[in-house]
This record gives sequence, C-alpha cells and structure tokens, in this order.
Amino acid sequence: MRVVGVVLSCLCVAASTGQAASAPRARSIVAHLQRSGLPIVHFKAYTAANDPNHLLGRPNGYKSKVNFVDRRVAHSSSDPFDTSNGGSVEVWQTHGDAKRRAAYLQSGPCARKRVHLG
Repeated sequence: MRVVGVVLSCLCVAASTGQAASAPRARSIVAHLQRSGLPIVHFKAYTAANDPNHLLGRPNGYKSKVNFVDRRVAHSSSDPFDTSNGGSVEVWQTHGDAKRRAAYLQSGPCARKRVHLG
C-alpha cells in the first residue's frame, strides 16, 4: 500500500493506491502524528451524519476525516475542531482524488496555506 498525502498548515489529505480495505484511516494517521510528537490534545472523527463538508462516504468524497486541536495554535474559532485551531486529516481512495482536493483547497478556503503533495 502506498500512502500519498497533501499537507497544509490546516489540512493533511491522504490517499491509498491499494485496496479500499487496506486504506489508512484518518484516526490512525492522527494517532501516528501524536506518537511522533505532534502536540494534538483533542480530535474529532467525523461520520457521514456530522461531516461539515458533506463529502464523507459519498461518491468522489473522502473515506475518513478527523479534525484535531494543536496546543501550539492560538484558538481563533469558537468551534474547537475548526481547522484553524489545529488541522485535519482526510483519507481519499485515490491519488487523483487527493490531488483534486489539494487543488481545490489551494484555490479556495485554504489558498494562503502551504500545500505539499507527496
């Protein structure tokens, strides 16, 4: 399985080019970031019912999503899980889907954030 990611200061987008069953889950990626020393103090795993973007589990949508709070960030939103208070991990089925999401974010809501696709 190969994992491809787009990292923004507000978002990490990952895709698996393997089978759907072997795709990493956003929650496991956040757990890995915590173990690696990122100061994530809280996180929220989304479901199709509470996904703010209405993309989770839909055709051409992400497969899993978690927003997290980074204790180094001065909170600028009343919603503790807003990406401005830390970040987000979205897992996509394909590299192409992740690239399209990265392009959308670069041209839209996160246009002033750095994006890395690897």
